[in-house]
Amino acid sequence: MNKRFFSFGCSFSSFWWSTWNDYIGLNFDEYYSYGCGGADNKHNLYRLLQADKKYKFTSDDTVMVMFTSFNR
Repeated sequence: MNKRFFSFGCSFSSFWWSTWNDYIGLNFDEYYSYGCGGADNKHNLYRLLQADKKYKFTSDDTVMVMFTSFNR
């Protein structure tokens, strides 16, 4: 079974150049980035639930969420 990596977060997880999740994703067979500029934690939660519904997360998957705050 292929190992999958899913990442979620704000613009620190999705930008014009490579971010932390792009480098981690190189170590997996499948990599899905759900980062979105301007995303708040509620948006990240919704995206996580949508991805779980679509891909059916298993215990073999790696899921990382970069939480955001007002003072970052």
